[in-house]
Amino acid sequence: MPEKAGSVSGNAHGVTVGRQKPDRRVERTMSAIMRAFIGMVIEGNYRTITIAQIVARADIGKSTFYEHFRTKDEVLLASMGWIFAILAETVDSAAPQAELDDLLRHFWANRRLANVVLAPPLEGKLRRALSNRIDERLTRIDRWRRDPTERRIAAVRIAGGQLALLAAWTKGEISGDVEAISEAVRDAARS
Repeated sequence: MPEKAGSVSGNAHGVTVGRQKPDRRVERTMSAIMRAFIGMVIEGNYRTITIAQIVARADIGKSTFYEHFRTKDEVLLASMGWIFAILAETVDSAAPQAELDDLLRHFWANRRLANVVLAPPLEGKLRRALSNRIDERLTRIDRWRRDPTERRIAAVRIAGGQLALLAAWTKGEISGDVEAISEAVRDAARS
Protein backbone atom coordinates (compact mmCIF):
# COMPACT_ATOMS: atom_id res chain seq x y z
CA MET A 1 0.00 0.00 0.00
CA PRO A 2 1.28 3.45 -0.64
CA GLU A 3 2.25 5.65 2.20
CA LYS A 4 -0.54 7.82 3.52
CA ALA A 5 -0.78 11.16 1.75
CA GLY A 6 1.70 13.63 3.14
CA SER A 7 3.59 11.13 5.28
CA VAL A 8 6.95 9.48 5.14
CA SER A 9 7.02 6.04 6.68
CA GLY A 10 10.60 6.14 7.85
CA ASN A 11 13.03 3.27 8.10
CA ALA A 12 14.91 1.17 10.60
CA HIS A 13 17.24 4.08 11.32
CA GLY A 14 14.41 6.60 11.80
CA VAL A 15 13.92 9.91 10.13
CA THR A 16 14.10 12.00 13.28
CA VAL A 17 16.23 11.86 16.39
CA GLY A 18 14.62 13.01 19.62
CA ARG A 19 12.73 16.21 19.00
CA GLN A 20 14.83 17.36 16.06
CA LYS A 21 13.04 18.23 12.86
CA PRO A 22 13.21 15.59 10.16
CA ASP A 23 16.00 16.11 7.68
CA ARG A 24 14.29 17.28 4.49
CA ARG A 25 16.83 15.49 2.31
CA VAL A 26 16.08 12.24 4.08
CA GLU A 27 12.35 12.84 3.70
CA ARG A 28 12.74 13.56 -0.03
CA THR A 29 14.92 10.49 -0.55
CA MET A 30 12.54 8.22 1.38
CA SER A 31 9.58 9.61 -0.51
CA ALA A 32 11.32 9.10 -3.88
CA ILE A 33 12.22 5.52 -3.00
CA MET A 34 8.69 4.73 -1.80
CA ARG A 35 7.03 6.29 -4.86
CA ALA A 36 9.37 4.47 -7.23
CA PHE A 37 8.89 1.16 -5.46
CA ILE A 38 5.11 1.41 -5.20
CA GLY A 39 4.83 2.36 -8.87
CA MET A 40 6.89 -0.65 -9.84
CA VAL A 41 4.85 -3.00 -7.64
CA ILE A 42 1.63 -1.80 -9.29
CA GLU A 43 3.11 -2.16 -12.78
CA GLY A 44 4.81 -5.51 -12.56
CA ASN A 45 5.97 -8.59 -10.78
CA TYR A 46 7.48 -7.99 -7.34
CA ARG A 47 9.92 -10.85 -7.80
CA THR A 48 11.53 -9.20 -10.82
CA ILE A 49 11.96 -5.75 -9.29
CA THR A 50 15.61 -5.00 -8.62
CA ILE A 51 17.26 -2.41 -6.44
CA ALA A 52 18.94 -1.04 -9.58
CA GLN A 53 15.48 -0.42 -11.07
CA ILE A 54 14.25 1.25 -7.87
CA VAL A 55 17.23 3.62 -7.67
CA ALA A 56 16.96 4.45 -11.38
CA ARG A 57 13.29 5.34 -11.08
CA ALA A 58 13.85 7.23 -7.81
CA ASP A 59 16.77 9.06 -9.46
CA ILE A 60 19.15 8.37 -6.59
CA GLY A 61 22.44 6.51 -6.28
CA LYS A 62 22.70 2.94 -5.05
CA SER A 63 24.74 4.04 -2.05
CA THR A 64 21.93 6.44 -1.13
CA PHE A 65 19.43 3.59 -1.28
CA TYR A 66 21.65 1.47 0.97
CA GLU A 67 21.86 4.28 3.54
CA HIS A 68 18.16 3.67 4.16
CA PHE A 69 17.42 0.06 3.16
CA ARG A 70 19.25 -3.22 2.60
CA THR A 71 16.60 -4.92 0.45
CA LYS A 72 13.40 -4.28 -1.45
CA ASP A 73 11.59 -6.24 1.28
CA GLU A 74 12.64 -3.54 3.74
CA VAL A 75 11.13 -0.91 1.43
CA LEU A 76 7.90 -2.91 1.31
CA LEU A 77 7.72 -3.24 5.07
CA ALA A 78 8.58 0.42 5.65
CA SER A 79 5.81 1.46 3.28
CA MET A 80 3.38 -0.65 5.32
CA GLY A 81 4.56 0.40 8.79
CA TRP A 82 1.76 2.87 9.47
CA ILE A 83 -0.79 0.26 8.32
CA PHE A 84 0.65 -2.38 10.66
CA ALA A 85 0.53 0.06 13.57
CA ILE A 86 -3.19 0.69 13.10
CA LEU A 87 -4.04 -2.99 12.60
CA ALA A 88 -1.99 -4.06 15.63
CA GLU A 89 -3.77 -1.53 17.83
CA THR A 90 -7.08 -3.27 17.17
CA VAL A 91 -6.18 -5.86 19.82
CA ASP A 92 -6.99 -3.11 22.33
CA SER A 93 -10.74 -2.59 22.69
CA ALA A 94 -10.05 1.11 23.37
CA ALA A 95 -8.27 1.58 20.02
CA PRO A 96 -9.74 4.51 18.06
CA GLN A 97 -12.19 3.32 15.42
CA ALA A 98 -11.70 6.41 13.25
CA GLU A 99 -8.08 5.47 12.43
CA LEU A 100 -9.10 2.00 11.31
CA ASP A 101 -12.00 3.39 9.28
CA ASP A 102 -9.62 5.84 7.57
CA LEU A 103 -7.22 2.99 6.85
CA LEU A 104 -10.01 0.94 5.28
CA ARG A 105 -11.04 3.87 3.09
CA HIS A 106 -7.39 4.08 2.02
CA PHE A 107 -7.38 0.37 1.15
CA TRP A 108 -10.59 0.73 -0.83
CA ALA A 109 -9.30 3.75 -2.75
CA ASN A 110 -6.11 1.79 -3.54
CA ARG A 111 -7.70 -1.59 -4.32
CA ARG A 112 -5.45 -2.24 -7.30
CA LEU A 113 -2.32 -1.99 -5.16
CA ALA A 114 -3.99 -3.81 -2.26
CA ASN A 115 -4.75 -6.74 -4.54
CA VAL A 116 -1.05 -6.98 -5.43
CA VAL A 117 0.39 -6.70 -1.93
CA LEU A 118 -2.24 -8.90 -0.27
CA ALA A 119 -1.45 -11.83 -2.60
CA PRO A 120 1.56 -14.17 -2.80
CA PRO A 121 4.48 -13.69 -2.60
CA LEU A 122 3.98 -10.46 -0.66
CA GLU A 123 1.15 -11.60 1.60
CA GLY A 124 3.41 -13.95 3.55
CA LYS A 125 5.99 -11.23 4.16
CA LEU A 126 3.27 -8.85 5.33
CA ARG A 127 1.63 -11.47 7.54
CA ARG A 128 4.94 -12.18 9.29
CA ALA A 129 5.66 -8.49 9.85
CA LEU A 130 2.12 -7.75 11.03
CA SER A 131 2.12 -10.76 13.37
CA ASN A 132 5.39 -9.49 14.90
CA ARG A 133 3.79 -6.08 15.45
CA ILE A 134 0.68 -7.65 16.97
CA ASP A 135 2.79 -9.92 19.21
CA GLU A 136 4.63 -6.85 20.45
CA ARG A 137 1.33 -5.07 21.11
CA LEU A 138 -0.15 -8.08 22.94
CA THR A 139 2.69 -7.96 25.49
CA ARG A 140 0.99 -4.87 26.96
CA ILE A 141 -2.15 -6.87 27.75
CA ASP A 142 -1.98 -8.83 31.03
CA ARG A 143 -3.71 -11.89 29.62
CA TRP A 144 -0.95 -12.36 27.01
CA ARG A 145 2.18 -11.59 29.03
CA ARG A 146 2.58 -15.00 30.69
CA ASP A 147 2.74 -17.41 27.78
CA PRO A 148 4.83 -16.34 24.78
CA THR A 149 3.78 -19.41 22.77
CA GLU A 150 0.06 -18.66 23.17
CA ARG A 151 0.72 -14.98 22.42
CA ARG A 152 2.63 -15.84 19.23
CA ILE A 153 -0.12 -18.19 18.06
CA ALA A 154 -2.71 -15.47 18.69
CA ALA A 155 -0.62 -12.88 16.84
CA VAL A 156 -0.24 -15.12 13.78
CA ARG A 157 -3.96 -15.96 13.81
CA ILE A 158 -4.98 -12.30 14.14
CA ALA A 159 -2.61 -11.09 11.40
CA GLY A 160 -3.74 -13.83 9.02
CA GLY A 161 -7.40 -13.10 9.69
CA GLN A 162 -7.07 -9.35 9.26
CA LEU A 163 -5.11 -9.59 6.02
CA ALA A 164 -7.48 -12.26 4.65
CA LEU A 165 -10.47 -9.99 5.35
CA LEU A 166 -8.80 -7.03 3.65
CA ALA A 167 -7.83 -9.14 0.64
CA ALA A 168 -11.32 -10.62 0.26
CA TRP A 169 -12.94 -7.20 0.60
CA THR A 170 -10.68 -5.41 -1.88
CA LYS A 171 -11.11 -8.25 -4.40
CA GLY A 172 -14.91 -8.16 -4.08
CA GLU A 173 -15.14 -11.65 -2.54
CA ILE A 174 -17.04 -10.17 0.41
CA SER A 175 -19.06 -7.01 0.48
CA GLY A 176 -19.65 -4.48 3.16
CA ASP A 177 -19.23 -0.84 3.91
CA VAL A 178 -16.24 0.52 5.82
CA GLU A 179 -18.02 0.22 9.16
CA ALA A 180 -18.90 -3.47 8.62
CA ILE A 181 -15.38 -4.38 7.52
CA SER A 182 -13.92 -2.33 10.38
CA GLU A 183 -16.01 -4.30 12.84
CA ALA A 184 -14.90 -7.60 11.24
CA VAL A 185 -11.22 -6.57 11.42
CA ARG A 186 -11.61 -5.60 15.09
CA ASP A 187 -13.46 -8.87 15.82
CA ALA A 188 -10.62 -10.84 14.21
CA ALA A 189 -8.23 -9.15 16.65
CA ARG A 190 -10.26 -9.95 19.74
CA SER A 191 -11.65 -13.43 19.21
